Order: sequence, then C-alpha cells, then structure tokens
Amino acid sequence: MRPPRLVPGSRVAALSLSSGFVTEVMNRYRAGVRQVGQEFGWEVVAAPNALRGPAFLAANP
Repeated sequence: MRPPRLVPGSRVAALSLSSGFVTEVMNRYRAGVRQVGQEFGWEVVAAPNALRGPAFLAANP
C-alpha cells in the first residue's frame, strides 16, 4: 500500500539529524524550507525536537 501523492498544500515534517547541527546553520534550514515551499507548494512543519540544539540532544538522547 502506498500513501497518497504529495500535492501543493501538503504538510510535511522536517526531522533533525541526531547531532542537532541544524541549529548552527539555521539560515540553510530556512532556505531549504523556503525552496520546498516555492518549488513544490508544500508546508514544512518542524517536528517537536527538530530544532533542538546539540546540548538538548546530548542531555536527552
């Protein structure tokens, strides 16, 4: 069984690498979110821990 195709207006989740590195390159993250929105029309929603930094992830593996 396959899920339905993503279409403009679909919501997709942004997940984080286990290192939490994304918080150190937020400009690149924002650019990626903007590009996905412009190119595909998708709404990107950050998962609950996606934008937590390395210190939080180290304390909460």
